[in-house]
Amino acid sequence: SDTDSVFVVIPKDTTEEGYYDLARYLELCIRERMGVDITVEPDKLFSRIYFPRRGGDSTAAKKKYAGLVTWRKGKGRIKPAVETVGMETVRSDWPQAIKDLQKLVVSEYLTGGRVTPLVSEFVTMLKKGQIPVEQLALSKSISKADYKVEPHHVQAAKKAEKLGYKFYVGDKVQYVYTYFGIQPLVNGNVKPEHVDVNYYLGLMNNMLERTVGVRYDGTLDQYLGV
Repeated sequence: SDTDSVFVVIPKDTTEEGYYDLARYLELCIRERMGVDITVEPDKLFSRIYFPRRGGDSTAAKKKYAGLVTWRKGKGRIKPAVETVGMETVRSDWPQAIKDLQKLVVSEYLTGGRVTPLVSEFVTMLKKGQIPVEQLALSKSISKADYKVEPHHVQAAKKAEKLGYKFYVGDKVQYVYTYFGIQPLVNGNVKPEHVDVNYYLGLMNNMLERTVGVRYDGTLDQYLGV
């Protein structure tokens, strides 16, 4: 059978028994008003949740959210844990540094902290070459032997071949955007001073727009109301 999620705002003092009472009430309302038999089960409780805006307008993006989970079905009350769905943290082709920053931004926002200092520190470290190049590498697998138009990871693989490395279908290529163009990450060939700072600032802003709906300009906290 198909399953879907619905988010319901409940009073803070609602007990676990109350979660299940609410589920039964929702089942009854749907059955009486829509004539549909449906099973509603409480799955988790968020003490705080955030739905990022969809690009181009102020409506929430579908199936994308981040929340602070404090209760789970079958486990009861748990230590607050950040959970993200449909965001860049699950994308393997994004640099680890960007994914780590997103996790920090989401966690800080959900726990009532300040986001701007985190992002400001990232920007400073990036500009000073203090972020390990390995953390800025993108990674993608070679899916076929020939490409009509060579994507960036294939271009990087061919440059690596000139350095004595060989990649085959199924192999994953790590590469970095530098001031000299796309470069494979092999044997420490890319140095921090080579990194194209503007490219990675663009990735960071793209992540922020998708996550909190605004680009970095030093006033993130004012925008987010934290």
